[in-house]
Amino acid sequence: FATTACFYSFTRNLVLTAALEFSLILNSVALGYLDVYFAPFLIAAFFLLRRGNLVLGLLLFTISCSVKWQPLIIAPFVCIYTLGAQQRENRDNNRPFTKRLIPFALAAAVASALILIFGAKIFDSLSRATRHALLSAGALNLTWLQTWALHLISPEKYGALKNGEIGMFVTHDPLLVLHAARKLSRSS
Repeated sequence: FATTACFYSFTRNLVLTAALEFSLILNSVALGYLDVYFAPFLIAAFFLLRRGNLVLGLLLFTISCSVKWQPLIIAPFVCIYTLGAQQRENRDNNRPFTKRLIPFALAAAVASALILIFGAKIFDSLSRATRHALLSAGALNLTWLQTWALHLISPEKYGALKNGEIGMFVTHDPLLVLHAARKLSRSS
């Protein structure tokens, strides 16, 4: 319910909100996934970042990462977006560098507080999440499909298909570099 309420408060589109709610019913109720706990924070973070509220947007993104580790995959993109938005904003009002650090300092404060509360268990949890043999399991996401196609089309170059292994780096790292280069070229 919180995810759809958050989504509706930003979009004011009842049809899209209803579609989101129906898509989450199976995921959250029947399968019991934890996505419903981090999704409201993640959705609100994206809308706030897009609307220019960088401090609260990055804070909510940090909270979503603390609930579930998966949003960390897009953290570099969120940081680049935040820095780019700050550069555009800085041209308009000449904010000092220390003011531009506020969103990142607040995110670091939240992460530090969690480390103080939970101690080394946070690092153990992150370590187990990143070393899990089935990063994507059987989910049919874009990266899984691209990796599968590469293994199928050119097994001599990319190796034969191996059950459960995902090559996220095939798209994540090049996209990150392209996104950063595009942001830098726009700012100059």
